[in-house]
Amino acid sequence: MGLQGRYEEQKQRLCRSPMQNMVYLVEGKFIPEYAACEQALASTMVMHGFMIQRTISPEETAQFLCRLTDHLKTTTSKRHVTGISYESLQELSKKARADTVKDVWIRQLMVCPGMSSERAQQVANRFPSMAAMIQQYSQVGRDQADSLLTSAVPGVKRTLSTQMSKFFSSVLSA
Repeated sequence: MGLQGRYEEQKQRLCRSPMQNMVYLVEGKFIPEYAACEQALASTMVMHGFMIQRTISPEETAQFLCRLTDHLKTTTSKRHVTGISYESLQELSKKARADTVKDVWIRQLMVCPGMSSERAQQVANRFPSMAAMIQQYSQVGRDQADSLLTSAVPGVKRTLSTQMSKFFSSVLSA
């Protein structure tokens, strides 16, 4: 599983957890080649309400975790705290199931430039597999292919629709 896949899996597992204050810890220096990761982190912060904590080194990560632990100890010693058991939290946070065809299809879609995870989910809701999309492209003329996604999936821009059309046209002509 690549960096993007691991990030998506971790984010989904955190979203399923009952915790209200979630921190996504990112260790390491900013690398321009990973600009897409930076965009994904910003999106996670805004859309899912995560706090993003950056550290440069394992030592700095350990210091952050120690400070956080001390803060939690101090906070919880002053008041009665209730919540779910550790075992229940583990159960909620574990991998839910094996990947479905749709899960794999969404990850395949996200390889396309301009295809966010949200858009990929929308496309997969309309076309549940690559075979379903290929079938749809095979049923429309070349003049309609460029706008297929734009008309079938709300929110998909024309440029992305055209890009996908070119890819699937090349698959069909091969």
